[in-house]
Amino acid sequence: MPHVALALPALFAASAAYAGPSPAEFANAVAEFTGKSVSVTDIRRLSCKGFDEEPTEAECKWQQRSEKKWKSFSTYVAVDRTGWHLIDAPSLNR
Repeated sequence: MPHVALALPALFAASAAYAGPSPAEFANAVAEFTGKSVSVTDIRRLSCKGFDEEPTEAECKWQQRSEKKWKSFSTYVAVDRTGWHLIDAPSLNR
């Protein structure tokens, strides 16, 4: 699959303002990182901004339902041939 690895940077370079992961992809990435169940309905107001210098990474901000309350978080994600992954622990925004 070397063609896929080469195609990802070209895909993101063509559009510096790519959207990042979908809410479902992001919920899966959060669940994978935290080891806790995260449903797409537990995520809202997801906003990701890519980096021109690193087109496979993005900074994401979102709200997540926790203990029946919505809390604001931010983190960094990266995409590879297997999908989106958190590359930093989510930070609680106040």
